[in-house]
Amino acid sequence: MARAYDGWTAADLRVLAGHLVALAPSVALLGSRADKAYLVFAQSEGLPHDVPALLRDALTLVGGRGGGRGNLAQGGGDRLEGLDAALANAEQTVRARAVGGA
Repeated sequence: MARAYDGWTAADLRVLAGHLVALAPSVALLGSRADKAYLVFAQSEGLPHDVPALLRDALTLVGGRGGGRGNLAQGGGDRLEGLDAALANAEQTVRARAVGGA
């Protein structure tokens, strides 16, 4: 699931991501336009995606920094206009991996 919100804090995104990935095996790619562009990426335990790498790639589009390990990564940047593309690219990468099985 990839979704952008307006005015959410990174903490709000983390809470939502945690709830989503606990409900069913899934990947949550969440973003927010607030004082900056925030990104929080998470996946359910046992899924094969490199969440920190997905975030690093997405952060190039919002001009930001961040990090994480395992199943949760977060960051932000000043280029709000890049948020939708960052989420779309991350979602495309996740979907390609799911289809390709790699």
